[in-house]
Amino acid sequence: NNISRISGLETLTKLTHLSLFNNRLTEVGGLDTLTALEVLSVGNNLIGDLSSVLYLRPFKRLHAVNFAGNPLCQEAEYRPYALAHLPRVKYLDYRMVDEQAVQAAKEQYQDRLQEMQEAEAAEEAAEAERQQRAERAAELAAANVGHVDAFRDEMLAEGGGDVGKLRQHASLLPLAQEFQAALNEAIDEYVA
Repeated sequence: NNISRISGLETLTKLTHLSLFNNRLTEVGGLDTLTALEVLSVGNNLIGDLSSVLYLRPFKRLHAVNFAGNPLCQEAEYRPYALAHLPRVKYLDYRMVDEQAVQAAKEQYQDRLQEMQEAEAAEEAAEAERQQRAERAAELAAANVGHVDAFRDEMLAEGGGDVGKLRQHASLLPLAQEFQAALNEAIDEYVA
């Protein structure tokens, strides 16, 4: 085969196994929509950079990967890097992953992995919040009160100048919070 770039797979969202073995690939990419991917073989290509390993990290179902026969496999850091950065992979280059090797690799890349995990957790939290907001917006729209959250936020927004200072005044702050809670309760009651 002569495939040099992965493309045209965007609509294959349910694809679980993909073999691009023995081609002319120089990097792994173009698989973002393949969230069901479990097995990937890109062996015997021209992949030379560890960034192709890191590209596969977000694939939560991926448990078997083959890079064997690529230039990157000649690097001393390849296997530990792959084991540390692909935590769900159980088979790497036709070999079952050894848990002791995984632990050693994680220790080797401990600082970098911690940074990545913190960033991933923050992104997951942000995505959950976006999803929650979208569900709430759909719920309000279905009740024909789609803009009530924006109205509430605008009413209670911290402003600058004298109005902002007044809203933050110690004696008014509990009243504003009480009003916000009562308004939220009324909105939820109306939507239900």
